[in-house]
Amino acid sequence: MPRIALGPAPQGAGRHRSRRARQDEEAAGRDGGALQAPRRSEIEAYLQSGEWKGKAGGYAIQGRAASFVSFISGSYSNVVGLPLFETAALLRAMGEV
Repeated sequence: MPRIALGPAPQGAGRHRSRRARQDEEAAGRDGGALQAPRRSEIEAYLQSGEWKGKAGGYAIQGRAASFVSFISGSYSNVVGLPLFETAALLRAMGEV
């Protein structure tokens, strides 16, 4: 089955973003994974479920779409949406924790 990559944006993408946003993206950009391309019937069932609504990228790795994920690498919490380890490290560095 073909794979759909999950991971950081290609180099040069987002170059008009703030320096801080780029730094945060670089710190978290080591994580990623891949989705197996679902069959048409699986796509239709997923769309009918409505779970995709309001989701960045149209899916939630911790929901029904988890069955399409063949692997992840790095921080699970970052792949889900918030890099908890990195966020805690930043807060500690700022003396907030």
